[in-house]
This record gives sequence, C-alpha cells and structure tokens, in this order.
Amino acid sequence: MAIGVVALLALGAGAVWGLGALGTGEDDASEAAAASDGPTDPADEGTEAGDPAAEDATAGEDAEEPPADAAPAVWRDYEITGVVPAGTELVDLGVRVNIECDCRGPADILLDRFALTLDGVPVEVPNGDFARGGEDWGYDGTATVSFDREDGRDVMSIEAAPSEWLYLNNVGVTANPGTRLELTITALVGADTSDAGYFDVIFLGASAETQRLVLPFDDRSG
Repeated sequence: MAIGVVALLALGAGAVWGLGALGTGEDDASEAAAASDGPTDPADEGTEAGDPAAEDATAGEDAEEPPADAAPAVWRDYEITGVVPAGTELVDLGVRVNIECDCRGPADILLDRFALTLDGVPVEVPNGDFARGGEDWGYDGTATVSFDREDGRDVMSIEAAPSEWLYLNNVGVTANPGTRLELTITALVGADTSDAGYFDVIFLGASAETQRLVLPFDDRSG
C-alpha cells in the first residue's frame, strides 16, 4: 500500500539546515425509621451491600471492556513526489525524528529501502537498501540506531523517546531542475510512533536548502 506526500516546506535562500454527599436531618430520620423495623428476612440477606456474592455479581456487570489492541505495524511503501526546483544541485533523502519539526513523540521505525525515480527512470540511491549498514548515510542524535536483519531484510532501526532526536541524510543524488521525482520509502512504522517526525526529500542549492518535501511517519492513510 502506497502512502503519498502530504506536506511541502519551502525555505528561502540562506536557510539552514468529587465532593462527598452531606447528610441532612431528613436522611437521619429515615435511617432511624429503617433501624426500628427489626431484622431483615434472611432470604434478602444475599442482596445486602456487604454480601460477597452480591459484590462479585455487581463487579461483573460494571466491568469495562478492555481497550482493543492497536493495529499491528506492517511494512508499507511511503511515497514522496515532486518536481526538482530551480537552483538545485543536490537532492538529499532522509528522515527527521523530533528535530526540525513541531513534534515531540515516541518513534519505533525500521527502514528497509529508499528507491528513487527521476522522470520515471530508476536512479540508484547509494546504499539505499542498507545492505552495507550505515555506509553512505550520515546521522546524528540521541535516538538509538542499529543495523539489523528483520523479516529477511537489511534494515536501519530507529528507536526514540519523545525527548530524543535524530537526523538521517543520504549522501544524495544529482538531478536537473524541472525533473519529476518520486521517492518510495519501504518502512515499518511501529503503532506507538506518534508525532515524531517525517521522511524527507531536501533540495540543496549552491549554499542553502531551497525546498523540502516531507511525509509524517504516522500518516497511515491510503
């Protein structure tokens, strides 16, 4: 299932990267009258408040249904599409976790593959399938990163608490302005990942970023 791009950020030149009830006189009188009526019928004792059987029955009636488990995470293709803007010299591919965004949430993500086409023609992303671990990728931050085998795939694993962050950049590819770009990221985003960042395509000019396309991790529409 493919999920499409949902946001675009454009940066100008020079941008950097209860209260208890109170008794009343009427209540006290009622209680006194009830007490003068004498002992209750033994047959009715099972419904007294202190009767364990009655309490168990009540508890069974009032118990709430446990919350349904979150849908399990599955491998998905996340797609970002756009046109290479004027002045672009390098196209950078990557992710941001709790940084360069208005976000702060938990992240549990497995990245399997970054696949790119320019005008419909496949273009190699250096080590885009993580077969060589972190080679050709630059990353920094306080999130936990590892390179593993998962479901028969070479993956980059990212785990972060809301207070932890990470940026990840590929060495990038060159592309001519006006070229139609489509990036497909195959990833498994954990069900508890929420408001933690995005996948990105960043267009770089001679001295600054000119435009950024982003797709939030927790966008599971489509």
